[in-house]
Amino acid sequence: MLGGYNAYFEMAALLFLLAMMLRFFVSPKFDNQTNRSFGLFLITVCIDIALDVFSCVTLEKINEWPLWLIIAVNTLFYCFQALIPTMMLNYIQLRAGHPCRRNKKLLLLMLPGVLMVIAQVINIFLPGLVFSIETQDGKRVFDNGGPLNTALYAESVFYMAVTFIQATRYKAHLSRPERNCIYTFLAVVLGAMLVQF
Repeated sequence: MLGGYNAYFEMAALLFLLAMMLRFFVSPKFDNQTNRSFGLFLITVCIDIALDVFSCVTLEKINEWPLWLIIAVNTLFYCFQALIPTMMLNYIQLRAGHPCRRNKKLLLLMLPGVLMVIAQVINIFLPGLVFSIETQDGKRVFDNGGPLNTALYAESVFYMAVTFIQATRYKAHLSRPERNCIYTFLAVVLGAMLVQF
């Protein structure tokens, strides 16, 4: 247990994802934009989970480790959290033959994710938008109750709905295992959000 947070589930997920990545990158496949997009998605999720585990460690050592390191790790973690849903949506659009970069309406769907990443960077200079680290009674305290932290949940719900709609709409372009993976991913994210909220 790290700071009341069971990081062992994250570590198990990380090991599972690393095994899946190894299988994906070792198996022969066509070198196309869709496979590169999925590979990048796997790497991004892997980095996000690793950052989640590392952020637990930094928060456990919040009074011992440098403040800049704690802020950097948590900022990167929240940035990756904001990017993952947009990447999933982009993958579905690529599989359907409708890349987001070629369609202005689809490109607009990426805007909330981009704005959340920008908010993470602004949080470095204006702490408290997403999270802050304050000193109380001579000890550092991590507070992730900023107004934009709730917006992260709203962004996730928005992208989960859009991803579900697009995956259902373009189900003919997705293989059954891809659809199952997408729907399972959405269910796991929803479950994790309900547990955290």
